[in-house]
Amino acid sequence: MGKISIFKKYIIPIFLLVTLQFCAKKVVLTDIEFQRQLLSGTGTYQNIERNWRLDSTYINGAAAVLSIYQRSFIKTFMHDGVYKDSELNTGKWEISNLNTLKQKISYSTTNKIDSSSFEILLINTSQLKLRLNNSTIKTENKCESTDVSKDTIIQNALKEIIEQFDKNYDISKSELNSRINTKLEYFIKHYETLEKF
Repeated sequence: MGKISIFKKYIIPIFLLVTLQFCAKKVVLTDIEFQRQLLSGTGTYQNIERNWRLDSTYINGAAAVLSIYQRSFIKTFMHDGVYKDSELNTGKWEISNLNTLKQKISYSTTNKIDSSSFEILLINTSQLKLRLNNSTIKTENKCESTDVSKDTIIQNALKEIIEQFDKNYDISKSELNSRINTKLEYFIKHYETLEKF
């Protein structure tokens, strides 16, 4: 009787746990779905979008120099297929074939809609390297995840703010000179009239 109670007490629950563990459903991602999740997140809690910052561009195989503004450009791919970027453009994206990203972008300033197709040369959690599929121009864009390069983005933003401040200061100085000269001419003209009285 003692052996049967030990069997019921320990062996049957262990057998059931092992059986349930091996019978649990495991989802295996296809290569296309894996690329989608690397590009835009898994779609689970707080992982519904990925931001990518432009790091470098190659035109016809030669590296192009990027301005601070261009280096601050960010593309956001959301898990549900929505696209947006730091210039307030929106659109849709899809990966229907392995290593092929298609985008349809609606530009915020012109309301023009543009379709683009990119070959995915490299994608992982921190890098996205694309080649524009176009017969006349050979362009490659490499982006870094904003999670990896947050400090760089902050430094570039501060540099851009300082440059913008300097630019605004120069404009303000010239406007101030113009206003002073206009007022001076006005008072000189009226002073002569007042002097006659």
